[in-house]
Amino acid sequence: MVFNLRLILLFYLTFYVGSGFISEHSGVDPATYLEMYKNLNSSIHKKLNSGKIEYSVSYITKEIQIIQAYNRGIITEQEAQKWLNDKVNEIALHFQIEVPSNGNQEFLKYESDSSSYEERVKYFSFGFKSDLTLVIDQNDTININDYHFERNFGISPKGTIIMSAKVPKNCKSLELIFNDKIYGKHEQSIEFDLKDINSLPKLKTIKKWKNHKG
Repeated sequence: MVFNLRLILLFYLTFYVGSGFISEHSGVDPATYLEMYKNLNSSIHKKLNSGKIEYSVSYITKEIQIIQAYNRGIITEQEAQKWLNDKVNEIALHFQIEVPSNGNQEFLKYESDSSSYEERVKYFSFGFKSDLTLVIDQNDTININDYHFERNFGISPKGTIIMSAKVPKNCKSLELIFNDKIYGKHEQSIEFDLKDINSLPKLKTIKKWKNHKG
């Protein structure tokens, strides 16, 4: 399902989620879901070091997106429930790039033999999307939907790319294959085993949430 504010939601999502705990058959409260999600740390956060470049990817479930958007007032109760009821499982991926040896400088300021600073900004804003591929169950390619390169303007040395994709619930794995033509210059991949992620419980209906605003 497509919301007009989906990109705003993805922009506000962070890697650090809250805590609490919850029951399985009738669904769980957001606090419980968040705690269970957080406990999957090694399953939802992946890192790859490639020379001087460090890549990291975080897997954000549909349920986490709903909880964060609703709690921040980005979506209404009706929108949250409609999203929750939607059978389409659209997840978000947070892809980060960092050059640890570059200190606190923006990663884009790390010089490349083949590009200027302006060319690097343009590439990660627009061109890098075409160098990304998502593969489920080591077989089928799926589309990357929203793509947003978040500039940090010196606040953080990391660059963040937020993207979304529709991942069938019964998938066993999701692999992000990428070819960073500025720094990596060869094909690399990060893979998520979805077994533990798929075992997360369902959320209760919005009206039964402990922090329900109605």
